[in-house]
Amino acid sequence: MSGARLAIPLPVVERQRAASDPARSAWVSANAGSGKTHVLTQRVLRLLYAGAAPSAILCLTFTKTAAANMAAKVFETLASWTSLDDAALSARIVELGAAKPGDNELAFARRLFARAIETPGGLKIQTIHAFCERLLHLFPFEANVAAGFRVADEREADALLSAARTAAFASAFAGADGRAAIERVARDAGADGFDELIGEVLRRRATLEAIGGAPSYEGTLRRALGLGARDTMETIARQIVALHWQWAEWAAQLKEGSANDRKLAVHLDRAIAIEDEAARAEAYLEVFFTGGGFGAPRGGEARVLVTQTLAKRQPDLSQRLAIEQERLIPLRDRLRNAEALERSVALYAIAEAMLKRYTEIKGARGLLDYEDLIDRTRALLERADAAWVLYKLDAAVEHILVDEAQDTSPAQWAILIKLCEEFLSGAGARAKARTIFAVGDEKQSIFSFQGAAPHMFSQMRRLLEGRHEKADLPFVSAQLSMSFRSAPTILESVDRVFAPEYAWRGLTGEPTGPPPHEALRVDMPGLVELWPAIAGTKAPEREDWRMPLDVAGGADPSRIHARRIATTIKNWLSPGSSERVVDVEAGATRRILAGDVLILVRSRGAFFEAMIRALKENDIPTAGADRLTLNESLAVMDLVAAGRAALTPEDDLILATVLKSPLIGLTDDDLIEIAPNRPGALIEALAEAGEPRFAVARERLEAWRLQSRARTPFAFYAALLGAEGGRRALLERLGPEAADPIDEFMALALAHERRQAPSLSDFLAEIETADTPIKRDMEARSDGVRVMTVHGAKGLEAPIVFLPDTSSTSYVRQTARLIELTDGDSGAPPLFVWAARKAEDSEAIAAARARALAEAAGEHRRLLYVAMTRAAQRLIVSSHHGVRGPDRDNWRALIETGLAEGSQAVPAPWDATETIQRLGATPEPGPDIATRAMPQGVVWPAWLSSPAPREMAETPLKPSRAAPLAHGDEAGAARRQAGVLIHALLQRLPELAPEARRPAAERFLAAQGEGLDEATRARLIERALATLARPELAPLFAAGSRAEVAIAGALAREGAPALTIAGRIDRLAIAPDAIHIADYKNASRPQGEAPRAYVAQLALYRAALKAIYSERPIHALLIWLDGAESVEFEAAELDAALGELIVSS
Repeated sequence: MSGARLAIPLPVVERQRAASDPARSAWVSANAGSGKTHVLTQRVLRLLYAGAAPSAILCLTFTKTAAANMAAKVFETLASWTSLDDAALSARIVELGAAKPGDNELAFARRLFARAIETPGGLKIQTIHAFCERLLHLFPFEANVAAGFRVADEREADALLSAARTAAFASAFAGADGRAAIERVARDAGADGFDELIGEVLRRRATLEAIGGAPSYEGTLRRALGLGARDTMETIARQIVALHWQWAEWAAQLKEGSANDRKLAVHLDRAIAIEDEAARAEAYLEVFFTGGGFGAPRGGEARVLVTQTLAKRQPDLSQRLAIEQERLIPLRDRLRNAEALERSVALYAIAEAMLKRYTEIKGARGLLDYEDLIDRTRALLERADAAWVLYKLDAAVEHILVDEAQDTSPAQWAILIKLCEEFLSGAGARAKARTIFAVGDEKQSIFSFQGAAPHMFSQMRRLLEGRHEKADLPFVSAQLSMSFRSAPTILESVDRVFAPEYAWRGLTGEPTGPPPHEALRVDMPGLVELWPAIAGTKAPEREDWRMPLDVAGGADPSRIHARRIATTIKNWLSPGSSERVVDVEAGATRRILAGDVLILVRSRGAFFEAMIRALKENDIPTAGADRLTLNESLAVMDLVAAGRAALTPEDDLILATVLKSPLIGLTDDDLIEIAPNRPGALIEALAEAGEPRFAVARERLEAWRLQSRARTPFAFYAALLGAEGGRRALLERLGPEAADPIDEFMALALAHERRQAPSLSDFLAEIETADTPIKRDMEARSDGVRVMTVHGAKGLEAPIVFLPDTSSTSYVRQTARLIELTDGDSGAPPLFVWAARKAEDSEAIAAARARALAEAAGEHRRLLYVAMTRAAQRLIVSSHHGVRGPDRDNWRALIETGLAEGSQAVPAPWDATETIQRLGATPEPGPDIATRAMPQGVVWPAWLSSPAPREMAETPLKPSRAAPLAHGDEAGAARRQAGVLIHALLQRLPELAPEARRPAAERFLAAQGEGLDEATRARLIERALATLARPELAPLFAAGSRAEVAIAGALAREGAPALTIAGRIDRLAIAPDAIHIADYKNASRPQGEAPRAYVAQLALYRAALKAIYSERPIHALLIWLDGAESVEFEAAELDAALGELIVSS
């Protein structure tokens, strides 16, 4: 092992250079860890070096994070080129794959950084949604979208969709058809499944809108199911019971037979007794089919429905029943299709009404959601009169690059194909080279729930390759198989697991299976372990009836499993551990760190929570969950409880919750001391309690109550979390992972008051009803163990990876009721049907269900590929399951089969009497990075082992700090509140007509001045109006003047660094002939001279403005609001005050 840069084999280098060649289009299929992003970055650099304008390159990535990382890599490389000498820069350019540069080329390469930076809009490295948003803003009229539209985020879109749903239901219930549709869907979906079904159909919005309305949907689905225009459940049921006049005779004959014959007679008698035609048909089918009429035909393949004894006695009966059964088989299938049609049409009608209302709400607010961006862009480019738009785009975009092509949806591919159509019009169409580049790995396509279609990867490659060939344009297909990440043992295990055809089916569209993996780091030790499964046992009777019914016991297999993993990690991290990993950069071994471990699960279920809990119980640093639901975060629950307690302190449950939260910090014992046997509400018992801790809690609650009425939600929580120490208290108790939910909570509070009139109760209602997901940034390197889903870990890697969730197979248990009838490879538009139970499937629906299950199984195996290839050095596979055993087709079974040969049994690390299967080995013990001996005979300087002297960042001069601060007592707090309010009045009232100012001021103080008596409010209004009425102050409050103006600048000093100034001017008026500034003081004018600090404050403001308006006089005033007096200072006095301040600084 060496820390030196490893030599990449020449064939790999040549494939990378061919893929990044800017003169031809390329399609790159790459294994995990084979440098997809590197090749993409290299191609951008080569395009820029070849002379492509930065604005002509469009690079599309899957996520914003990927776009930012790629842009950073490109700019970092270009920036480094500016400082390299000729030899070094020449070597870098040749390394890219270009010819050796001359002097002109070197000079051009050094200018590329500035060229890219100065390009308007910068390099277009962005997500496809960002590209579509920009395009629609450029062509709003052509795209039929609102000019200046805004993109709604997921939370806002969900809220609007919920409102649309409520409105659609209310409207539907007003009409008979709508009410019937809702009743039909509710009856078939059930109380628990209704919301889930509605959510499922709304997620297929693009499919619904593409169909074009309920009549079109019904007609298309009717044809797909093989139903005629007049086929309904009623007409088909009538055909089923067409021979009802013979039933009595058949029943009588069946009663002459054995017990089995008489059972058929019972079914016939039941059908005869039913008057309703549909119910009669259902009962009649039970005579000929098992499973209540839904199962297989009775009598087996020979179709013998009666016993031999009866057949001999009534030979005609047996034949007639067999003929009838054959007649009913297709009719039953048509009946099932008709029932599915009616269900689906009812569901579509509801969804269509919701989406129509949703579209109306968005249109009224000038909003588009993320799906709209794709749909509207596609519609814009596919319009018959889109030539003008395509012409403009053709002039602006010359090179298209697509990252993670396997996760691109069909709609997104449609946009990309339209963009590059002009590229493929022929070699002579344009003098400049026009290229398209795509890189991806279909084996890692795991986002089907976001529209990704893995079959499109190879399909689009063949399409583009064919079009390039037809246009006589160069095109190269490259395969990158060498992993720069994983040890050979890891890659060998991956190849073994996916070697059988049944294992790689769904990973690739190639008939020969996926290509094998190669390792660059051939000498890096690797280890794969398979731990024994932990089986569940039947839970004993619950001994403690007070425990919650759903609490997991100590013998729960998921908890045992989590504790086993946590204990293993803890032993690795202990000081005496001999376990090591290889530090790739240093080329030596080192101790294992918590950040080296990545634990991957399929879903955030019981084991996910148990794993995080076990890590915390063992004091192992952890990064927490990778995704949280905002209103399920304990920190957010505490913040919501604080807000509710401020609004309704009489609510005992809310009050008890917030008293025990970190925000106040009382304990159960404290509540037991005051709560039991109290005569009234808990707030009254708290008021009567005499202990100091209860007094502190009472004062805090009262302060919250007052602040909730005077402040916006953001200001209320900013004070609670900041000045009152709430954030610190929450993080101390809940851990650092609570920071993200708190930040998201505050962001939503700010967005709330920007969107509408701020209201704490409305904001809390939004938080409590919104299932807002928080996606935490789990960096590639972390100080703690990361526990995440495989989906969330895509693109990440770690030296050690645990796969503990390998016995469950979610797709086998999937009960998705919306099934695509059309085959994705057929090219037909998607068409869904609402299927009932599997036993009730018609032939067409059964075939569609089998296709869906096969697609889910393919993604199930692709997910395993992604999980296994996250590991660089160690892969540990473990599992647990319940009493019923593991699910079929689980990951563990695939891995066990793949590792059956070559692995060996070794003692388990937790118990020598148990064994695990192991493939490979850990690094040999040796000198670690941290303990490697220093060279002998070297005398190290003393400063090497001493801490560096602390460097203090220069603090800007803040003019307001020059003024004396008010005292921190209650009187001071009241003065500060009055000062804030009168500042606010002087900010808002000048914009109103003089006669409207007093009423507006009274309304404002009534809303914001809680805690102030009437006399104080009246006094503040009089001060504000008197100040505005002073004629000498008219220029300050003239039209165009501004309040609360932030200002920053630099103040030059002789022989010393410049002083930075940062402050806020209370009032600023910029006139053509002069500048007016003023600072308010909420007091009466003092006797004698104004305090020097006040003068210095104005002097700093004046100095900062003088750098901008050097030719205009600057008038600086102090305004004493108690008395509405003002003082203007002469320039000489201000200069003197400034000089004193500079000397003292």
